[in-house]
Amino acid sequence: MKTNYSFLPLDQSFQKLKVSDIKNDSGSITPKTTTNKIILDKVEISSGALKLYEENIFKRVNETISKLDKDLKQNIQKLEPLKQLTSIDKVYTKDLEKTELEVISIEDKISSIKKSTLIQIKDNSNFGFKTIYQEAINENDNSIRNDVPAVLRYGLNTESDTLKNLVGSYIEKGVLHPYEEALFIEAINYLKNVESTEQYIKDVYEYPNNVVLVDIFDRSKGFINEGHNQTHTIALWKKKDNELVLIDPSNVSFSSDIAKILKINSMIVPGNQIYFPGNNKTGYSDYSEILPKPRDCIDVAVKIGFELNELQKQKVDIKNIENNLLANIANTKAANKLIRAIGLDQCHVREFQSSNQEIRVFARQTITDDGNFIKSMSRLDSLAQYKKVLEIVTKTNLELESLNIKIYPTKDVPTGKINI
Repeated sequence: MKTNYSFLPLDQSFQKLKVSDIKNDSGSITPKTTTNKIILDKVEISSGALKLYEENIFKRVNETISKLDKDLKQNIQKLEPLKQLTSIDKVYTKDLEKTELEVISIEDKISSIKKSTLIQIKDNSNFGFKTIYQEAINENDNSIRNDVPAVLRYGLNTESDTLKNLVGSYIEKGVLHPYEEALFIEAINYLKNVESTEQYIKDVYEYPNNVVLVDIFDRSKGFINEGHNQTHTIALWKKKDNELVLIDPSNVSFSSDIAKILKINSMIVPGNQIYFPGNNKTGYSDYSEILPKPRDCIDVAVKIGFELNELQKQKVDIKNIENNLLANIANTKAANKLIRAIGLDQCHVREFQSSNQEIRVFARQTITDDGNFIKSMSRLDSLAQYKKVLEIVTKTNLELESLNIKIYPTKDVPTGKINI
């Protein structure tokens, strides 16, 4: 693999990554926190590396198909005896139907896998991009500010024809795709040029910016997906000079195999989940929305980068940084002792993961000071809704029904309990 693209650390001398005006992301990232995407057209993968990867995948596919063929034969052998038994006694009908469905399922899997191997990597460049997220960024800024954290992301360009042509191709855990490998090389090269947390805690003058985000392919279905669900974003943190830590903004299991490939540790998270979006579709939402959308992995990863930088600037002991990060960002009961203390399973308070540190601090303080109020509500998506909640409880039952909201007065909170 060759790469002739170099990148300087994000420090005072860093010149901003942008060739045009900053765009306000209309996705899940809070607006005005990102530069434009710059295509990594100088990052290329050698034809030899592509050929080696495809040979490796072809070998793994053959092994997988061989196992499936054995399962198929075993199930087919069961069919005739089950048919005979069913003709004698209908009690065997369910067993027969179950086996027939299993045969169809295995045949479909084999067919899908064989088709997926016909999709080959055609391009060795233009598959990735870089962008920077920074707290309180302004459209007229001409350089990265050193008084607020900045987080670099190496992303897979899902809008490109290069990645669209890969939709449906085979992918599995335990093997880095060449595009992923190229991005990790860029990310690790960047981290080599910045201070680790271990070294930085001696300095208080600027943010270390030693967290970088990297996109990986979603492997949950065994094939490369299409569109927004094609990729997943993780964070790499330079904790010590000789130690990188992988932090998954969603579930540790999504990227544990990547950590093993890179031979680095994944951050230990109680319950294995930092952020749980629930069953709702993720996306950008304004705080004022009655039922805001949960954040996605990119957004939470960005906020993890912001918070890690803030904790280092506050000179939090390196041993306590990970615990403090979970207490400040996580929204699950197992990972966040604050949420656990007030008795919730998840807490979809968007301000916990705000782009603005002051809002994040205020949100935590509000929940700490007013825990009984939070506990009385089955779901609270925004602390800014406090006034709205108090206004809602004064509405007539008819008005409440039109909003699909029910109020249940409680002993602790006379104004009532809101279910959304």
